[in-house]
Parts: sequence; C-alpha cells; structure tokens
Amino acid sequence: AYGRGPKGEKWLFETGIAILLADCSTLLNRETSSFGLCLSAYAIDFSPLAIFNLMRSLGFDQVEVGELALPEQGGPRQLPCGYCARV
Repeated sequence: AYGRGPKGEKWLFETGIAILLADCSTLLNRETSSFGLCLSAYAIDFSPLAIFNLMRSLGFDQVEVGELALPEQGGPRQLPCGYCARV
C-alpha cells in the first residue's frame, strides 16, 4: 500500500506508518489532549496485531483493534476489507 506526497514522492505504508504514528503520538499528548486517533487501513503485510503492538510501543495506552468486513449479499460470510485501530 502506498500513496503520494505533495511533491509526488512515494509514501509506503510499510516504512511510513511507524513515523506517522510516532508524529501522531507526539501531537496527541495524553496529558494535555482530549482527542483520540482512528486508523483504518488495508495493507497486506500488516495485521491488526502488528498495528496494536506498534501503537503500544509508541506510547499509546488504550489501543483497540479490529477487522473491517462487508457482509456477503445473500450469504453468511464476511468479506475482509482491512482493519482498524483507535485510541
């Protein structure tokens, strides 16, 4: 998974998410902020547990993770479409 920066630079989820979340952790200082963070992503190389561990290692306290899914039309299955995390 990747995106493009304002100057066309390539941003890779696998190498950029830790830096981005570290910056978010700094902005969301738990002592002075009443705001939270919600992340939704679809990156094959990452799992909800990997994101949980990364966020905990960056100092986020109350981390909740889960999978995103869409119900199959007319069937019993859930179709995976990513994961989410919130603090």
